[in-house]
Amino acid sequence: MPSITVHKFGGASLADADAVAHAVEIASAQPPGAVIVVSALAGVTDALLDGARKAATGSEQGLAEVSATLRERHAHIVSKLLRGSSDRRALLDEIRTQMDELDALAHGLAVLRELTPRTSDYIASRGERLSARIVAAAITRAGRRAHFIDGPDVIRTNGQFGGASADLVATDRAARATLLPLLRRRITPVVPGFIGATPGGEVATLGRGGSDLTATLLGRALRAESVTLWKDVPGLLTADPRIVSDARVIPQLNAREWYVALENPKTGVRRYPAWPMQFSFTDTHHRFGAPTLGEQRREILTELGLDAVAIDELEEAGVTGGQMAT
Repeated sequence: MPSITVHKFGGASLADADAVAHAVEIASAQPPGAVIVVSALAGVTDALLDGARKAATGSEQGLAEVSATLRERHAHIVSKLLRGSSDRRALLDEIRTQMDELDALAHGLAVLRELTPRTSDYIASRGERLSARIVAAAITRAGRRAHFIDGPDVIRTNGQFGGASADLVATDRAARATLLPLLRRRITPVVPGFIGATPGGEVATLGRGGSDLTATLLGRALRAESVTLWKDVPGLLTADPRIVSDARVIPQLNAREWYVALENPKTGVRRYPAWPMQFSFTDTHHRFGAPTLGEQRREILTELGLDAVAIDELEEAGVTGGQMAT
């Protein structure tokens, strides 16, 4: 049995056909024992939920337009990445089926003028499910055996629609029973993040950041060697580059500074479940400037919104640690 690793690719790393191809290249290069978790293509979940809300106000056209856009977008990626593949026709049929159903749901929402958390989760789930099917087929096309595994088959929840909590015992059992046989046969499972099963077998979402949670839950269940969250930036930045145009790469953080960033809400650093975890980066072109090791620590931390008083207090408390390169 090879060592197990989990690799998660977010929506920004799956923005278009070229981005998906790059993610597939990275996934295909991993040693045997890799489990791949994917988000929906960039912007898909927000588009689905926004369209559903509009339909529930009586505007059926709002969700129908989303359906048409996503139908074309997913089909374009499939046609570009899987030209000549035996999986191409089946995937195009799946996209058509999913979007035809979305059109029917748009009509129902417009008539009933009600969007329940249960229906919202069902609508949102198709983004991750489609991207995972596409990535699995593309990895297979690249010469590595891969298999789509639906999120509810391996993640079990308490059934709270819109923000479900994982049932750890049931998830451990389901993930091991489903994924370990594939890994022993050196088949790469590709799992949609963000979604799990209710006790009744329906789909429920795990809330924002749910794909990261899926990856760490699977890492826990499989006793993985590591969980890697792949990001579409060249490293940890001083600010969100979607908001701050001159965001810079932080060359290094030591454990103390990471701790301060974690505790300070200004930085936007997320908490993750305790697990051997690393962040890797799909953007190697340094869109935000190459890291400069000579930059002053205080200057960088100030840009992060960490004031010197907080840093000094932590130093006095004896919170120290070795350097951790980003």
